[in-house]
Amino acid sequence: MEQFTQAFLEFRDRMEAGIPDAFKERQRGVMIAGRGCALAVGYSLWQERKIFGMVGTGSQTHSHEQRLLFSAPDLTVEELEGWRAYALDALKERIQMDLAHEFTILSIVLAVDGVSREVQKALRRADIEQKYGRPNAGWAQVRFLVVDLAKKKLYPSTQGKPLANLMKGIF
Repeated sequence: MEQFTQAFLEFRDRMEAGIPDAFKERQRGVMIAGRGCALAVGYSLWQERKIFGMVGTGSQTHSHEQRLLFSAPDLTVEELEGWRAYALDALKERIQMDLAHEFTILSIVLAVDGVSREVQKALRRADIEQKYGRPNAGWAQVRFLVVDLAKKKLYPSTQGKPLANLMKGIF
């Protein structure tokens, strides 16, 4: 694609415009775990922990959803593996893990200039799920969405399908 940078910036703007208002955490051009992130949006919920969902305990709980957009024009299977490792670093940097943590969903959105069959196949195994024990708690899920700007097509990992469905009308 001749104008990848321009297409990427336009995609970033459309993605940001389509983010629900509940995502109050919004940053452009930020460094996260040592990589430049074009758009970082997040939603955090802090609430009182309740027994049986009804009786307050006086303690707090928190859960999060984060979506991070990166440019990866020539994504390969090896680079996708690097993004998986990076996602764990980003998770540690962005989310406060403690006993009050309930869950975190981290979406890594990679804008590319074409997707090979090998990358499409590797995406099926790209998701990460972690359960935390003391001194932390809860669970985290990392999902991926590869966006082919040349073909205007979304390629989600297995757990990334709900995000792809939310972003269907982005092109």
